[in-house]
Parts: sequence; C-alpha cells; structure tokens
Amino acid sequence: MKKAIFIISWLCLGWNISMQGQSPADSAYIKGAACEQMQQYRKAYHYYSEWLQSDSLNTKALNAAARTALLLGRVSEAESLYVKSLHLDSSNYYAGLQLAKLYFQRKDYLESLNYYEWLLERDSTNISFLQGAGDCISNLGSYPTALNYYNAAVNLNKENAALAITLINTHLRIHKEQPEPPLMLSMAMEVCDTALVYNPAHSDLEQAKGVIYFLGGDYHAADSVLSRLIAIGDSSEFNLRYVGFAKYRQKNYLGAIPYLDKLYQLDTTNVEIIMSLGTCHSVIYNGKKALQLFDKAEKLMYPTDEEKYNLSLMRADTYRGNGDRLNAQKYYWEASKLSKKNRQAMLSRLVSFRFDREDFEAFSKEEYERELLYLVLYMRELIGRKTLTDIQQKTLDYATSVMSLYIEDMFFKDIEKTQMRAPDGEIFWVTVEELTRLVQIKNN
Repeated sequence: MKKAIFIISWLCLGWNISMQGQSPADSAYIKGAACEQMQQYRKAYHYYSEWLQSDSLNTKALNAAARTALLLGRVSEAESLYVKSLHLDSSNYYAGLQLAKLYFQRKDYLESLNYYEWLLERDSTNISFLQGAGDCISNLGSYPTALNYYNAAVNLNKENAALAITLINTHLRIHKEQPEPPLMLSMAMEVCDTALVYNPAHSDLEQAKGVIYFLGGDYHAADSVLSRLIAIGDSSEFNLRYVGFAKYRQKNYLGAIPYLDKLYQLDTTNVEIIMSLGTCHSVIYNGKKALQLFDKAEKLMYPTDEEKYNLSLMRADTYRGNGDRLNAQKYYWEASKLSKKNRQAMLSRLVSFRFDREDFEAFSKEEYERELLYLVLYMRELIGRKTLTDIQQKTLDYATSVMSLYIEDMFFKDIEKTQMRAPDGEIFWVTVEELTRLVQIKNN
C-alpha cells in the first residue's frame, strides 16, 4: 500500500524518468489521473487543463476537466465544458448525465429534465434515468406525470426498496390532493406489498404500510404495524405520532396517552397534540390535567394582548432594522392598539420616521393621510402633560414643524378638515382648527 501511494505521489510530482518519450497530452492525462486518484483535485484540474489545451476537441479531456472543475466548485466552467463535450459527441452519455445532475443540484429542474429525456431517448430502460426524470417532474409539482417514470423504474427493479418508497410517497402525495376515490392508496399498498416480498421486514416499507393503513382509515392495522416497529426499537417521532393518533381514532384513549404525551414533550406548542391529549385525560376522568392542557391550547390559539403586543413590537423593530418603513409602521400601529400603557411610546416611534418638505410634497394620498394621523394622535397624547422628557420634547418639536406643513397645505387647498387613514384602513378626520391648537401645545 505504501509503495502504491509513493508511486502515485511520484506521478503527481512529475514522473521525470518514466514520462520520457510520452506526448505532452499523454503526460498531462497520466499526471491528472494519478492526482485525481489521490483526491488532489486542484492538481488534477491543472493537468487536465494542460491536456485539454493540447487537444481541445478531446471529449475525454473535456469530461475530465469538467469533473474536477465541479469538484473545485467551478460550476459554470464545468457546465460549459460538459456542453462542449456533448456538442462534439452527441452519443456522450456521461456528459449528458453530468449535465442532468448538475442542473438538478442547481434546482433548474426543467433543464435537468431535458437532459434526462435526452438520455431516455437513447436508453429507455435505464432505471437511473427514469428516476432522475421522475425526481425533476416531482420537484416541478406534477406528481401524476412523475408517477409514470417511477412506475417504469420500479417495474424494472422491483427489489429496490428505496425506489419503491419513492413511488409510494408519490402515490400518497396525489392521494393528499385528491383523496376520493382512494385509488392511490390501493396502488401504494400494492407497490409496498410487492417490495416487502423482496425485502421482508424492511422498516421503511413497514412504516409506509402503516401510514397507508392509517390514511385509509384502518387504524387498527396501522396501530399493529407501527407499534411493532416501536417494539423493536424505532421510537421515532413519526411512529409515535401515527400510533398515538391511531389509538386515539379507535377511542383507545388510555392507550393513546403514553404516545401523545411523548409527542407533547417533544413539541409543547402543537395544538392538535395538546387538544387530543387533553381529550384523552378528560375521557378517563383526569379532569385537572385535561383542563391544564385545554388552557394551554387556548393560550396558543388565542394569545393575550400583551403577548400579541410584544410580537408586533418585535416584528416592527425587525422591519425597521431592515429599512422597511411601511411594514414597521404597520406593526407599530398594531402594537399601539394592543397596549394602552405603551400607546404613547408606539406613537412616538411612528412619528420618529422623519421626513422633510421635499418628502412631504412627494407623498401619495395614502402617505399624506397616514403620516398626518401619527402626528395628530401623538400630539393628542401630550395634551395636558405638565412636564415632558427630553425625547418627548424633541419629538414634539419635530411634530410641530411638520404639522405646520399640513396647516399650510390645507390653507392653500381651502379646506377646513381632512381625512386620515390608519395602516389597517380605519378612517379618522381632523380639522384645521384642531391642527392649529395642537401646534400650540409646546408653547402652553
């Protein structure tokens, strides 16, 4: 082994003796292959590039350079080299397959599908090509079409459990979108049973069988299959969930509690689990526990005003930090309505999005009405206060100067009152007389 490593390393370093008499292309190829074998991809790429420079129409050189370029993260270069290789040799399966995989990894599923279709035109019974095309179509959201490719692949390789599970999951996705008639469940079960003949006691196939039973309403069978998996050591959240709800649907509430309780410990915010667990405790007359769970569910479904206020405030601050003025104001407004105690502070934040005369003159109708509302409501909050903090005074000074722009505008429009609109659509009105009175607050 050490001798082999030494020889390969020697190749990468030059092969000064044995390379005598070799052409530059042959020499570069051998060095590149040796370095690639040692996973020295940067050196391999260097030698393959030399090989390609000396023989630019050699598809093997193109493929080798593309392969190592991809390993180095030079995706665009690899793509270009594979495309050129395929253009030079239209029967170059390797380049076509690599392009199909490359586009799939880039989530360009349509382009990847084009190459898989091209490959299938040359080999319609290739399982890898069929599955690749199915994966592309599945990611494009056309599950019935993907089903055709997966079916073809499974029929060619019925003992492949992973492939069978892909086909089963596709049947179940279609069933979810169109549950009636339950044809997809029957077809999924047929695939599952066939695969289990070749792979008896395969845990993933057994799990799939349990899910099919559950979705078909045979909760007893689902419970039996999935409980057996838990008994042999597979206590995954997935199995716990289906067994717990299978027992619950059978009204075996006492039996469901241990499974639902484990799920609750894993996720204490899942309302469905909390409600189901609470129902189980209620039925077996454990009222105290049931009520605790129902209270928790209610709190999750209907948070307190304080909790909603904090959430709105956090969202507003986040949007403000991201420079999204409109959404920040929307949530500050929401927060101002949820907390009377913090109303003035929220209005202050709304006013703190400052603008000048140039901005004012460029306002849309909505902006004009919205910004005026914030100013008016903030200044109303300060009426009657004997003392103001420094921040309140500075905000008031700014609000007064901007309010003057509105008074001036209404004067030139010759109107006595104007509409104000909140972010949630609520309408308010204000008169010139009140605006004039508000401007005088700082002098009172």
